[in-house]
This record gives sequence, C-alpha cells and structure tokens, in this order.
Amino acid sequence: MPSFNQKTTIQEIAAAYPGAIEGRTYLITGATTAMVLDLQRFFNLNNFRLAKAVEEVKSNANPKTIIKTLILDLESHDSVRRAADQITSGALGIPKIDILLNNAGIMAVPYKKIDGYEQQFFCNHLSHFLFTNLIISQITSPGERIINASSGAHRRSPVRFDDINFKDGDVYNKWQAYGQSKTANILFSKGLNKRINESKGIESFSVHPGAIMTGLANHLDLEAEGFLDKDGKLTIDTITIEQGIATYLYASLSPELNGKGGSYLTESQIKDTAFPMTEGDAERLWELSNSILGTGF
Repeated sequence: MPSFNQKTTIQEIAAAYPGAIEGRTYLITGATTAMVLDLQRFFNLNNFRLAKAVEEVKSNANPKTIIKTLILDLESHDSVRRAADQITSGALGIPKIDILLNNAGIMAVPYKKIDGYEQQFFCNHLSHFLFTNLIISQITSPGERIINASSGAHRRSPVRFDDINFKDGDVYNKWQAYGQSKTANILFSKGLNKRINESKGIESFSVHPGAIMTGLANHLDLEAEGFLDKDGKLTIDTITIEQGIATYLYASLSPELNGKGGSYLTESQIKDTAFPMTEGDAERLWELSNSILGTGF
C-alpha cells in the first residue's frame, strides 16, 4: 500500500496508480490553471477571463485530453440550474461523469446575503448541494466518486443551525462564516455518501488540500490578516500547488479508500476533523438544505 504525506505531489499519486486516470471524465467546478490534471472544466463569471483561462489551460493540457467548458455562477441558483441542464440534456456531449470535484468557492468575504442566506454558506455549500442534486443522474457507476473541497479552516466554526446568518450580520465574523461553510462541505459529504453508497456503489469524500497560495485570497490584506510578518514573509506553512492537488487526485483514484466514503482527507490520507461531526449533524444539514432549496434530494 502506498504511503503519502503532506509533501506528496500529484506526480507521485499518478505514478502510484498508473493508468487509473486515463479515459475518465472529471467535472471540476472552480478549476484554475493551477489545477491542471489533464482534465479540466472551467467556471467563471467573466467571459473574457473565461476565454483567457481556457486558452491557457488548453495550451498546457495533454493533447489527448478533451476539454469542455461551461459557466456556473455560485451566487445564482438560476445559473447553477442552467449549467446542470447543459450537462443532463447532452448539450455538452458528456454522457457520464466519473469524478465530480466540487472545488469552487469564496473565502472570508464581507457580509452579504444572497436569497436570504449568508453568501459563503450560500456559495460554498448550498450551490454545490443543488448542483450535485441536479447532475447526480450522470454519475451512475460503482466506483465513481464525488469530492467536496473543504478546508482546515472548518475548525473555526460548526454549522450554526440556529443562526446561519450571524444575526443578519450583527455578529458576523468572515472567518467563522468561512469555517461554517467548510464544515458544511464535510457534513454534505457524509450525508451524500450515506445516500449514494448503498444504492449506487458511489462514494463521497471531503478534502482539505492544504494551504496553497491561489487566487482565493487575492482580496485579502495578508499583513492585516496576520499572514505576513514585518519583513513580508508568510507566517503560515504553505505547500506547493502540486502537493495541494495531490489529495484531490488521491481522493479520486485510490483503491485504498474503497468502503471509506464520508471520510475527511488531507495530506493524501484520512484524518480526523477538528471536532466530532455526527451522522445527526449531517442529517440536520441535509434536511435544512432541502428545505431552503425546495428540493427532495
């Protein structure tokens, strides 16, 4: 059995499972050029930026890789539904999905509500809950996987079931709100795995890729947030993009994870969450999400 750690790279994961990635269809929300797995799906609001990003990824991709794109705006559930319809209607020419990676998200943003809910909870959890619900019919074969990007920042807050909206912003803390949404990603994976594993043989995992310097933090003043010292050096331990992506690929390929759906992964291995998360918590979030969205997922 291969042994991995924080320093494991995507290249090492691929080498450990030769041939496992070939011929598979990955659907990735929030894909960036930093996450080229030789299989990309791009989502971006700005068409110019989208075209530029797609061109850059295609220029770096394996020539055998077929890259298709669509636009999904996590701030709009109408956009989520349109994107899902492109997939399920056959408009994109994707007959099935082997791996769904719900990776898109926002982090530590100012307070705002969308359709009545705090925006980090709305975008990071509710939109992916809805998107997965709408395209689950395309994920049908045993062994396929659904991966939800979480974060070690889940430690900052459980799901505030009695106050999702931080008293309409009166007690808002952007990092606690981010933590709440990342805890929701873990609980969603647990609840989803319970529903799809027994019936379809599909498994779901949550992943903390690690501290990677990507565009997710571009809006933050790193010095004011305490992430830079007086000399401008990072005060947190970061890993490379290749090391961060490794856990995603491990979650999608590793046969050692068979039967361990619902687990939280980081450093290319199963780890405990910062605090206990029960099946009851997962069910409560599932019911809340269905109630908010008016779905019967």
